[in-house]
Amino acid sequence: MLKPIAEGRWNKESAYSGLAKFLKATYLAQGYPEMPTDLVASLGQLMKEVQARMEWVAVGGRRVQADTGPPCHHVIRVATNCVTMLLAVNFSASAGSRTALTRAQDMELIASIELMASRVLDKLGGPLLHEGSFSADDMAGLQLLHEASAESGARLNDTLAALPLHVSASMSLMVLHGLSLRAIKWTLNYVLVRCAKERCDSCMVAGDHAGARAAAAQWLQVARRLAELAPPPPKATSKAAASGTKQPQGRPGVGEQEEEVDASAVSGPQPSALATFMVAEARVSVEGVNPRTLAAMHGAVKAAQEQGDDVVGWLAALNEAQLLVWGAERLDGTFSEDSVQEALDIAAEQRASCRRWGGEPFTESRCRAVLDDVKKELRHSHEWAEKIRQREQEASGRSGGAGGGAGANRSQPPLLPQGRLPVRPRGGDGWQTLQPVALAHHVCAACGKMFHKTQLCARCKSVRYCGRDCQAADWKEHKLECAKLAAAAKQAAAGGESAAAAAGDTDT
Repeated sequence: MLKPIAEGRWNKESAYSGLAKFLKATYLAQGYPEMPTDLVASLGQLMKEVQARMEWVAVGGRRVQADTGPPCHHVIRVATNCVTMLLAVNFSASAGSRTALTRAQDMELIASIELMASRVLDKLGGPLLHEGSFSADDMAGLQLLHEASAESGARLNDTLAALPLHVSASMSLMVLHGLSLRAIKWTLNYVLVRCAKERCDSCMVAGDHAGARAAAAQWLQVARRLAELAPPPPKATSKAAASGTKQPQGRPGVGEQEEEVDASAVSGPQPSALATFMVAEARVSVEGVNPRTLAAMHGAVKAAQEQGDDVVGWLAALNEAQLLVWGAERLDGTFSEDSVQEALDIAAEQRASCRRWGGEPFTESRCRAVLDDVKKELRHSHEWAEKIRQREQEASGRSGGAGGGAGANRSQPPLLPQGRLPVRPRGGDGWQTLQPVALAHHVCAACGKMFHKTQLCARCKSVRYCGRDCQAADWKEHKLECAKLAAAAKQAAAGGESAAAAAGDTDT
């Protein structure tokens, strides 16, 4: 695509043909999660050149640049622009040096991408309309356009002007570039999914939880469209099955829910692995960490294995491991280390498959970040588990020393069941409120949630709150009893001091 520009030559048809090939490759490959820096820069340069070469026309007494060629040229240019701008945002995110200023600039770019993609989708009859869902009038319009193309240019232009854009664009896309409207719609929806994900992440970093929830809801809504527009998955079995490698079996408690969850997660009989993963990823942000979202992510891993999509399989398996260490399997504050290791083993197999054909760079930085997070969680969980066992031993020793308590202590179940580790508490967002079992906890008198660290009412020293907001919200009710509780606490303390003094006099 870039060779004519580099050599100082320009051919409009060749340039748009190259852009169409890029979009077709994006569709067939189900998106490029990552691309090399030099290619991202080259695409940006190409789009600037295409923009500069657009023809000037008179519109309403003004001269403006516009696509004057076939209807498909405008669609191709805008779709490629959206992908190129999104790649620039993703490159900024993967660089690891985003500041508040660069994040704000990225959000401005995201807003521009969303506006362009949404406008084109509206012009093309909506986000899901494509050749397979054309109405009878649309099919008749295609027939008229086919007949007019064989005659004079005047009739062809009149027919193009009379038909809706999605009909004329579909015909020109297929005839000139072998590209379907379905592929364009999938690409634009894919761009909107990635934009919603970036917006959700940005809101979380800024502490805007309401904005993050709204972005996550939009993320899930658009992700569900991908299954309806994606190309059918290959009928061949996965690479592992073809090579005779035994496929890993689902874990009890996860596989049992997969059919129900997958049926409601995406529409269509056989959604692509990427569509399944993107819906599962969005559901985690919308619904939180729980067994159902874990089952949806496990379904994405299975879909990737069955379809031989090792790039998605690698990323989905690591995300499944991350959900496990966050306690999604049982929501009891513990997780199975064996289950996490099983997911990591699948991820390692999928990565090795990617490496054999050179697909590893596509998601390498994302996968590395998730893997590092899983290893960090495992390390902290092992430290917590060791503290719990030490406390249990100390408590057992004290009970045994007190006499007669050893038998009672032996009958109590351990805090950590065999083969399970404690979930490290995760703070802040309120979406993944997993209760740690490693330390003692207290209940907030206002919100009723359990917290490791709470603060006592300064006056009565009897009621606990998770923070100042809850304390202020509960003051209207608590002030009715605060004085009584303070007096009771003071009386109890005085009684304890009197008893201690009396015991000292007796000893003397």
